[in-house]
Amino acid sequence: MHRIYSLSLTYGVVLAFIYGLFQSNQSFMSTFSNVIFPLTSGISLVTATFLLKKYGYSWSDKFQRIWLATFVGVALLFISDTLWTILVLIRGETFPLEVGILQLGVFAAFFLALFWMFQIFRLEVSWKELITFPIVLTAVGAAISYVFLVPFVFYNEELMRIALRIFIPFLDLALLTLSLLTLLTFWKGKLSIPFFFISFGIILNIVADVMFGYAELHRSFYLGHPLELFWLWSYIALTIALYTFERKIRI
Repeated sequence: MHRIYSLSLTYGVVLAFIYGLFQSNQSFMSTFSNVIFPLTSGISLVTATFLLKKYGYSWSDKFQRIWLATFVGVALLFISDTLWTILVLIRGETFPLEVGILQLGVFAAFFLALFWMFQIFRLEVSWKELITFPIVLTAVGAAISYVFLVPFVFYNEELMRIALRIFIPFLDLALLTLSLLTLLTFWKGKLSIPFFFISFGIILNIVADVMFGYAELHRSFYLGHPLELFWLWSYIALTIALYTFERKIRI
């Protein structure tokens, strides 16, 4: 297990080094961004494939459909990254509408996987812990609303594209809620580690989505922007979670 942590940390640091060192070379960063996203999500897909192969993918089995939904979510993530790269090269868009729609599928698959996991093992948290979540999420939701909704008074963009920019971070919050509740359910157990990395990855993804929406609305986003690191780091956290699931679960 220590090897996967070391490799992941090294990969994350190398990415940060590249994004920091080559910001002045926009041509290189644009090419690097187009390559590194499908590569990193592809690593997650390979890990999810091994997880699916180990535990099976029968829809009728309550455990196996969790891994099936997880695999579908990671596969859609890889497809959306690949499609994003292709459409960027063809159209020059920084946020293709098709990618935003695919991201809804990614959310749905991960939400189902977490929901089924949570449903099987039930809730083992106190009411005090439950009350804390709505308070925290309300505060975060208010901040996201301010970042996303206020600038729309001054911009007139395609309705569907705007709706996706608003909607996706809130979907992230819903996913984070379920992930944190599941983490508390398995707290101090052997499954606490993978659920910790899932929750951490979702948090990184929320930061990336909010920063991306803000940068896009202010026309400051470009391929190779440092905020892309949060997406890539979230992929790394997801890969660690999938790997630890593969190593720790015995069904």
